[in-house]
Amino acid sequence: MPYKPLCGVYCVEHKDTGRKYFGSSVRVMDRLLKHKRMLRSGTHHSPHLQAAFNKYGENSFDFRIVVKCVPEQRMFIEQGLVNAYPDNFNGRQIVSPNYLFGKKLSEEHKQKISEGLLKSEKYKQAVGRKKGKPLPRWITEKAAAVNKGRPKTQKQIQAIIESNKRRAKNVKQLD
Repeated sequence: MPYKPLCGVYCVEHKDTGRKYFGSSVRVMDRLLKHKRMLRSGTHHSPHLQAAFNKYGENSFDFRIVVKCVPEQRMFIEQGLVNAYPDNFNGRQIVSPNYLFGKKLSEEHKQKISEGLLKSEKYKQAVGRKKGKPLPRWITEKAAAVNKGRPKTQKQIQAIIESNKRRAKNVKQLD
């Protein structure tokens, strides 16, 4: 039997205080598991939920599906729950609707979105940031050894050329 994702609204509740984090997804089980992974690794986007998880531990939280629903209703139900429980971990009182869910965008619309993003300072800052930690030296050395002697694609060659140009430009600027 093929896997059929479940759409709905979920809740992460602190058992002692009753504070809740609400969310919704068209793949609600996958989303709950993602929250658990982020909380365990200390990378959750809700700082209040992350702090409580770090302080009280995973066993103090209940991860559950609250409502099963059709995708078109999930944002309205989530908003109702956020409004009903004002002391929550969400950190926002307005649920942002994913109004593009399931819609195909024209090339013109994609271009307008791209132009808008490129003008945004917040986007420029996010793109300019390095994400994650640098890999340990033994991993990069192992990857280099595995790839040694393997022919490079034209795309890889172009990336190397561009990288070398940027490095040369940076060195000239330091002089």
